[in-house]
Amino acid sequence: MSTYTSTAGAKEITVFSDLHLGIGDQRDDFHQDKRFVAWLRKKQNAGCLIVGAGDLCDIVQVRNRHESASTAYHRIYRAHTRVGDALAQCLDYYVRGNHEGALQEGFGCEIVDAVQIGGVRIEHGHRFDLFNTGLLKPIGNLATRVAGIAEFVYPDADVWLSRKLGRLMRRGRYGGKEAYRRAGAACLRKSPTLDELVIGHTHKADQYSVPGESKGYWNSGAWTGTLHDSITLPICEECFVEVS
Repeated sequence: MSTYTSTAGAKEITVFSDLHLGIGDQRDDFHQDKRFVAWLRKKQNAGCLIVGAGDLCDIVQVRNRHESASTAYHRIYRAHTRVGDALAQCLDYYVRGNHEGALQEGFGCEIVDAVQIGGVRIEHGHRFDLFNTGLLKPIGNLATRVAGIAEFVYPDADVWLSRKLGRLMRRGRYGGKEAYRRAGAACLRKSPTLDELVIGHTHKADQYSVPGESKGYWNSGAWTGTLHDSITLPICEECFVEVS
């Protein structure tokens, strides 16, 4: 089911993704609390519509076996209180990623599958990843949990394992950009109402103009490690927002 609203005069949208907020232990890949909060408030003060395009919280990695997604979320919030408070005040839309698990809301927002603002569609992008769709999805989830345990010994175990899986199948989060560009271009060509597609998931910021079309694919990158990526795009004032 879709719901519709308005941008209320905003002239730009800012999209970020893949914070992978954890609980402050060795598995936590987010270490830029102060920098992120300053950036987020700057975008809010500029009047931007702010969209988090998934994997803001790493529920899949943090959640204990008998723990609800909501309980895991509150543990993450306590570990990153400044970030959580800033997101609660600034975030307009929260799009679901593959690491949100069963979490239904966060930072004062309902978690949705996608947002379309005028001709700009924003989703996480994991549906384009072989290891996060269909029969192979449990493999991707298992790899995330195994890597989380291994990170207690080797902090970059999640990166190493994802790269190995990507090379094995020539697909996946750490695979090349070309597969996601092709998938993004195909999605844009199928829909006459779309001008831009913005995804996250890969942790690789990217921009690609679809050949023969006045359309563009964007990737919002990540905020893990030392990365601090985002996308800001112009939009028409008072354009409609479709949430699905």
